[in-house]
Amino acid sequence: MMPETFMLLRKQIILFLFSLLFSGVIFFLSYSTWMNAIEQRDSVRTILQAAKSRYYSALEKKNILDTFENNYIALKQRGIFGSEDRLDWIDAIENTANKFQIPFLKYRIEKQKHLQDIKLTQKYPGIDIFTTIMHLEMQLLHEADLYRTLNHISDISSGLFDIQSCAITRNQSSNESIIQSSTDRNFSSVCTLNWYTMQKKVFRPDQGRHRGGAR
Repeated sequence: MMPETFMLLRKQIILFLFSLLFSGVIFFLSYSTWMNAIEQRDSVRTILQAAKSRYYSALEKKNILDTFENNYIALKQRGIFGSEDRLDWIDAIENTANKFQIPFLKYRIEKQKHLQDIKLTQKYPGIDIFTTIMHLEMQLLHEADLYRTLNHISDISSGLFDIQSCAITRNQSSNESIIQSSTDRNFSSVCTLNWYTMQKKVFRPDQGRHRGGAR
């Protein structure tokens, strides 16, 4: 009887140990699979985050490029970026004189000059800024004609300009009031305008080279 009981007990113990070993193997495999899944999940999250970062970075760069492109197109259309258009300036002046019936308008345009300014060069390293001086002499019926003339030239002409100086004086007359005047040349005005244009800086091969001294 005892041998049978011992044999049965040993069989139960072996079966228990086998079950325990099998459970350990299953647990180890499950744990290993679970850890691999976590690592893969973290890896996928990292890849996804990097992809999102690249996407948003590319989107931001695209928006910046679109903004610069739109600004460039706007400047190009306004005649600010590119070669100066003197014919357009002259047309704008003559059209303005006809529109407001300016009795006398004379203009003189000087040679274009490269604007040398350290602050502008540092702020816009890839762009050359040029200025062209224009002198205007006008005979006017009323003082307000000066403002209307300059404002209209700014509205219809290409390019960008500012007023360097402008003076208006009343012409000598025997009449105390311009209302009693029989002429349309009651005031004389002399103005100096600075016209600005921008162009992409062209790098010459000889720029940046330092000439060696004689030895």
